[in-house]
Amino acid sequence: MTIQRPLRIPIFTLLTILVLLTTTCIKDQLSIQDSSPAKKPWTFMFYCDEDFYIYYHRFELFTEAMCSGNNLNVIVLHDTYEDPAILYYVDENHRPLPKVEMGEINMGSYETLRDFVDYGKKHYPAERYILGLYDHGAGWIGTCWDLTNDSDWLTPEELYRALNESGGIDLFMFAAACRMGAFEVAYEIREMAEVYIGSENRTSYWFWENPMERICQTLHDSPEVSTVELSEHIIDFIRVNNFTPSPFQDGLTTSSVYLEKLDTLKQAIDEVALFYQSNPAAFKSYMSVVYKEMMAYNNSSVDIYDFAHELLNVETDSLRRSQLEKIQKCLQDAIIANCCSEGLDGSHGLSIYLPDPEEEPYNLMYHNQEFGLDFTQNSHWDELLRSYFSLSGGQQKNMPVEQEAEIRFKD
Repeated sequence: MTIQRPLRIPIFTLLTILVLLTTTCIKDQLSIQDSSPAKKPWTFMFYCDEDFYIYYHRFELFTEAMCSGNNLNVIVLHDTYEDPAILYYVDENHRPLPKVEMGEINMGSYETLRDFVDYGKKHYPAERYILGLYDHGAGWIGTCWDLTNDSDWLTPEELYRALNESGGIDLFMFAAACRMGAFEVAYEIREMAEVYIGSENRTSYWFWENPMERICQTLHDSPEVSTVELSEHIIDFIRVNNFTPSPFQDGLTTSSVYLEKLDTLKQAIDEVALFYQSNPAAFKSYMSVVYKEMMAYNNSSVDIYDFAHELLNVETDSLRRSQLEKIQKCLQDAIIANCCSEGLDGSHGLSIYLPDPEEEPYNLMYHNQEFGLDFTQNSHWDELLRSYFSLSGGQQKNMPVEQEAEIRFKD
């Protein structure tokens, strides 16, 4: 990517020009603004990735709802399938003011996300930062596909890298990216933010359209609100909004999560996984009875609390029961607020990958070190799944994650 500005060096050789053209990056483009507003209580950074075939103009809805003011900066990086990307500042009158014309960029690159967060912190400094992501989502596989860049996307490990290299934020939320209320993703960025918001199920920006306006009003009127309290308000705004009739009304699941509590939940899950891995026959026997009763989602994941709940219905060993109850307790401690539609009342806040051996294969990419999920590297959950699938006669395939994502998007 090149920066459209006059060269100030008198003479360049052709070779030098070619080197500069091939090495300039998004960070160079985002460094061209020199002035910085005064520090405010909040900066809201919206990563609006609409670089897919039929996008839904959520940028317009977002800017109608959000605006900057004395207590809040609002910036948006917007990219669509047809048009070049532009970084905007949304002023106090809801007008999106172009700040940087980016040209064609890759929203599926961690560097793009990292540099956007860096830009927000440098040019719109604040006491606390919110980062919202919009696009498709596919749980542990990732989010934010960019079709004009070979369908590249952000993996959970890339989300971590982007936030780690930009210094972290306070509130991380998926404003309409399906199935990102996945434990594997939240655990990946557990040290990069205080609070995480996502949906275990399919979702839509419809759930966020009216709540976004109320979020904006809260930040303007009550800038001292804590990050945790703000997340509680957000879930309540979404819950109330769901009373409005909509084709998506029956699909609601959204929760806010204390990221610092996920290590304890991981340990509780690992204790159960380690035991059942060494006793796969018992696990297979129990699962044959309870799997169909669990709250399951289209990305082959199940609600963590409900997983423990259903196993408690059949497990008789007292030690094992205490371990399953520990999972439930740790999950409850980690969830700040949760809401769901009546038909999804088995959704308690976070899901975990658990395919049905009778329906589809276990994806070996789940624990591939190159893919880089912290959870599978730090626990025995993936070993349990492989033992379960081997004993059940289920297939285990090294399926490309983009193939998995394509399957998920079809519904």
